[in-house]
Amino acid sequence: GGVIIYISIDRKSIEQQIITIRVEDTGIGIHPDNLPGIFEPYVQEKSDIARKYGGSGLGLAISRSLAEMQGGKLFAESIQGVGSTFILEVPYERVNPVQQEDEQKREHINKKQLQGTRVLVAEDVTINQFLVKHILTSWECIVKVVSNGEEVVAALQEEDFDVLLMDIQMPVLDGIKATGIIRKMEAPQKREIPIIALTANALRNDDKKYRAAGMNGYLTKPYSEFGLFKSIETALGENNYGHAAPNTSKNPSDTFKKIQKIDKTTDMIYNLNMLKEMGGGDKSFLTMMVQLFVDTVPEIITQMKTATLAGNWVEVGGLAHKIKPTIDSMGIDSLKSIIREVEMQGKSASDTESIPGKVETITTTLQACIDQMKKDFSL
Repeated sequence: GGVIIYISIDRKSIEQQIITIRVEDTGIGIHPDNLPGIFEPYVQEKSDIARKYGGSGLGLAISRSLAEMQGGKLFAESIQGVGSTFILEVPYERVNPVQQEDEQKREHINKKQLQGTRVLVAEDVTINQFLVKHILTSWECIVKVVSNGEEVVAALQEEDFDVLLMDIQMPVLDGIKATGIIRKMEAPQKREIPIIALTANALRNDDKKYRAAGMNGYLTKPYSEFGLFKSIETALGENNYGHAAPNTSKNPSDTFKKIQKIDKTTDMIYNLNMLKEMGGGDKSFLTMMVQLFVDTVPEIITQMKTATLAGNWVEVGGLAHKIKPTIDSMGIDSLKSIIREVEMQGKSASDTESIPGKVETITTTLQACIDQMKKDFSL
């Protein structure tokens, strides 16, 4: 037996091409009656599959969601006793060399364009607060950071801002409810402030959901400096209130500095390339981000272990959601998949017997990263 992978461009047009990946295996196959349900969360063809082969029944559900988020699809064909074929089709826009060069030029943003913009940031995770504040202040924005929805509403009542970056999941009052309150404020300049949702989730129809709640758009964490810039620029362009028209100066901006190479032994555990790009080569920024990770993550490790021992799966899922953007931005690739599994399992309280082992892997790896960072940065 074996597994064969085929990759092809199946259909072409002037504007779009579809990449198809086929994974064929020879094996036990899937009964035709069970084939339609295999992409549902926590579904496996037989009850003894997890015991014999492992797995939680989440892989195909997550894979299909990721495919659909890109406008693609994932489906399967199978003959019992012969084998199965899983087919992924994802559409991509065709880019000619001139267009690609234009896109690259556009990413060299003019950091002075948002100079003086008053930005209110609602974010409850310390390391995320520091990251977004660093980026915004490097653009010479005026920044105020708060930690929950109630503080957002209070800050906006006391001061005027040009744009609001609103985390969705926050304690006390979440971003959706806070937005609802803001959209009912009496003063037009406050009521109609552009609001950009910040979320660690990126699911289909999220844009429609956030716009229906009164937001102007959303940005998925972890985000790039360019992604944040474009979101703010777009939101301000759609709104008639707040900051004056963006600076139209033609002075060229500083291009992003090249990412410095990191030590290969460090790269095995974590990878700071994303943060290096965001920091523009600022070593003090990178050191502070690592220091915040070292200082704040141990508490989450303790909370996750405690919640797991208590069988509080919903809290475990919430903690996984909270630490997920940090894991992504710190380049801890080995945890990117498992942290999402624990988040989904915890929030739905499903397949809970596998959660403790995964939490052990997560907490052990996070502690190993902390120990390695202390050595690498002499903390």
